[in-house]
Formats: sequence, structure tokens, C-alpha cells
Amino acid sequence: MLQGVWLPMRVWMSLAVMTVAGAVIERPATAEDLRSYEDGPLTAADFLGEVPADPGGDANTATKLGCSYRYSYRVVGGRTTLTVEELTVEAFVRRDASWNRRPMNAALMSHEQGHADIAWISCLQARLAFQEKMPRGRHWRFTGASLKDAVAKLDAAVAEIMKPFEVSGREADAAYDRETRHGLGPKQSEWRRVHQATIEELEAKLAKQR
Repeated sequence: MLQGVWLPMRVWMSLAVMTVAGAVIERPATAEDLRSYEDGPLTAADFLGEVPADPGGDANTATKLGCSYRYSYRVVGGRTTLTVEELTVEAFVRRDASWNRRPMNAALMSHEQGHADIAWISCLQARLAFQEKMPRGRHWRFTGASLKDAVAKLDAAVAEIMKPFEVSGREADAAYDRETRHGLGPKQSEWRRVHQATIEELEAKLAKQR
């Protein structure tokens, strides 16, 4: 039996594109480009992207979901079994792709915070989904002909769970802009209340399951 060392892997996905390359998951942004949602509300410093020549609006907030995990593995009889020891889903603002022509405008900033909140809602929903797969005291295991094969199976399982939340987040972003008229309509405050209520509900559910 060969006991493997702890190995970290990370899946990165945006609310527009998910990049998966076989057993190797690559992220298109640098660490400096990404700011965790949990670091606090949006500020002007989060909008470092270049404003397009034809922006079609006053701001754009680009977000990403990330799923990082650690695993150990063992080889028995020529088969490799991988055990997921820890898994975390996170929400990020991609600062290099976010831009704001009026960052000091409080109403506009509140609207853009709504897009960040949508990413956080998707993140919390994904965390709940993974908790169902990995309840306390139970392990998530994948077996393959090689470590690469087992990791590929893990990658595919993670992507399958994450994908619906990437899709629902993109749809929620579009609906939010459409129904609030990009923050200029009367439904803006109603949507922000719904965001906060949803976040509180999901965080409470997660707290009960820990």
C-alpha cells in the first residue's frame, strides 16, 4: 500500500465560463486579480478593469466561484483510491475584469454589490450541495487505474455539482439587471432585500449542518 501526501487542487469557474482541462484545473486570473467576497463590501479599488469603448452601462462587476480541495490517496492492487479530506467553495470578485465609471456613486455601488451578493448566494448554495455529498464523518472517494484517473473523476464530480450554480448565478445576474433596469428602476431596493434575506437563510442552514 502506498499512502500519498496531501495534495491540493482547485477548480475555478466564473459566472460566464468554467475552465477545465482534463485532470489539471487552471485558473485564468492571477491571485492579485481576485478578491474574496468574504473580505467585505465592494469598494472603488475592486474596479481595476479598463472601461470598454462602448460600455453599454456605467459599471460591470465580474465574479468567479472557486472550489479548492485537498486529498490523500493510496494504491492497492494497482488501483488508486483518492479520498477528499477537505473541500471549500469560495466566491470572488475579479477586479481585473470589473470596471466602474462612477465608483463614488453610492446607488451605483449598491447595485454592483448586488451582483457580488448573487455570486455569494451561488457559493452558499454550492457549499450546501457539497455538504450533502460529504456529511460529517463520511468521506468522498474516487477510484481509478491511476492517480490521474482518480483525480479526473473527482474533477468531473466537482464540475457536475458546481455547474448548476454557475448557470443559476448567470441567470440571476441577467434578471437582476433587467428587472432593476441596471439599478435605475423602482425594484432595486426590493431585489437588495431579497438578496440579504436569501443570504441570511442560506448561512443559517450552513451553520446548522456544521
